[in-house]
Amino acid sequence: MRIKSYSSQNWQKFLNALIKTQIGSLPYLDIQKSINISFKHSLAFIPELVKLSEDDLMLERFKEMNQGKEPSLIIQKPFIDELSNRRIKKVKLQVPGAVTSSYFLKQEVSWNLYEYSLFKWLDHFDGLEMIILFFDEPAFNLNSKDLNSYKELLEKLKSQGIISGIHNCDLGAPLDLKGLNFDIVSSFLPSLDGKSDYLAPIIDPSNKKEIQPPINSWGISPLCGLGNLNEAEADEIIKIVLDY
Repeated sequence: MRIKSYSSQNWQKFLNALIKTQIGSLPYLDIQKSINISFKHSLAFIPELVKLSEDDLMLERFKEMNQGKEPSLIIQKPFIDELSNRRIKKVKLQVPGAVTSSYFLKQEVSWNLYEYSLFKWLDHFDGLEMIILFFDEPAFNLNSKDLNSYKELLEKLKSQGIISGIHNCDLGAPLDLKGLNFDIVSSFLPSLDGKSDYLAPIIDPSNKKEIQPPINSWGISPLCGLGNLNEAEADEIIKIVLDY
């Protein structure tokens, strides 16, 4: 696949405004409500409806990717149809991070199959002007064995015009990316490489505690975990982000 008209100038223009988006998971059982909520944000995101379908869970999606199968979401087709109907050309996507998922499942990463399934899935979003793709890596700890494979994948994404991000919710220490060339970092603490493009959490869904984002934030969202709340609690957190 190839992005229709991506350029670095396009990206910088996009950064002129504070972007509002979400990490990914939502607790809703209504697909259309989830789509409507996504499109209220300045950057629409494809929701992971983890209470509606277990197949939307991070580790279940990774199992599919590690076998060369698409990491599809239950909301995928109606969401893509809505992108087209609204003529929206920018989207935020998220896939299971290979390093964290393989660690939790105690599986080796089949990088060729993982990469194949990722690009096969991305083909569904062909023709957009901007795709921001986050890798969900809550327990990121990269060893040398996977370093080159991750680097090569990020370079391939960049050559296709895709903006790559990493999401990490480990609250213990700054995120050490070991020289990996991510465009955006989403983390509770700044990464050690001093990335300037930073998707900052402004509220913790688990306790509704507000967080002051750093001044170099590219955009805002809640911390992850929205999908674990009930619908009324999620409505409240989303309103805080949209009203920020």
